[in-house]
Amino acid sequence: MVRTSFNLKRTRFPDNGHPGRKSKFLPDMLWQVECLARLGATNDIIAKFFQVNPTTVEVWLRDNPEFYAARKRGGIEADSKAVNALWKNVTGYETTRTEEIYNEEGNLVGKKVITSEVRGDITAQIFWLTNRQPDYWRHMNRIQHEHSGDINHAHYHKIQDIPVDELSKEAQKMLFEINMKQLADGRGN
Repeated sequence: MVRTSFNLKRTRFPDNGHPGRKSKFLPDMLWQVECLARLGATNDIIAKFFQVNPTTVEVWLRDNPEFYAARKRGGIEADSKAVNALWKNVTGYETTRTEEIYNEEGNLVGKKVITSEVRGDITAQIFWLTNRQPDYWRHMNRIQHEHSGDINHAHYHKIQDIPVDELSKEAQKMLFEINMKQLADGRGN
């Protein structure tokens, strides 16, 4: 029978009741996680921010419901802002700005509100439609070509028919190499 001994002095039980190192997760990190997620940070970026391994962030997401909720809240807010911005680009929008009016002495005499219309962006519209209704719009991005006829043909020219003195030095060299290859293959020129 093999006897195994354990060194119980080395086993630590931190606050979470598990042996091993105490978690670096602190409840104060929740608002930072939410802000990072709002900026579109991935788990790898969050890990770099907190100076931990990306698998540690995955453990925090799995084991801490508050951390998971903060990450999700920030991500949803970021996604909804992106969708809203894309929607504005798709449909177009109105923008207003206020212009101050000064007299000749440089005194402010009034304000003028200027409203302008921004038309929808065609690229954003195509992107939106191809992703929202792929069955109807994805084929619009493809160009189909049909070919007919016999394309199996060989084209041989006799080298002596090509005016060599009108070719560049590189073309002359290539022509010489082609001629040598044809001679080696037994085709002649």
